[in-house]
Amino acid sequence: MNIQTILVPLDLGECSVDVTERAGVLANKLRAELVLLYVADLPPGTDPASMIQPLASPTRSVGTFLADQAAKGLERFAEGLRRDGQAVRCLVRHGSCAPAILRTVEEVGADLVMMGTHGRKGLKRVLL
Repeated sequence: MNIQTILVPLDLGECSVDVTERAGVLANKLRAELVLLYVADLPPGTDPASMIQPLASPTRSVGTFLADQAAKGLERFAEGLRRDGQAVRCLVRHGSCAPAILRTVEEVGADLVMMGTHGRKGLKRVLL
């Protein structure tokens, strides 16, 4: 199988650093494109179109505000990879994580998905 696209769902936490570095190394070896994904899972009962008033813009929706913040976080991860010559795309999606990841696999034609384990060790890691 020829791996051309690697999808890397991130939560932008500490584990994201490790999985992004490892995905970058693998993508370089395979000459594959990396697609970094953040899924904004809104709190129950929150409509992505509902209005909030963040500091600078009283007209942005919750969904737009979260997408903007997530995009900035993804770009921080992508910068280092791009400096190393890696092809990287950043995507932000809304919804529940698992279905959004699966939809994105189809959308981008991902051949491989790499995800971190949130630092689980021992039995917790095995069960994951």
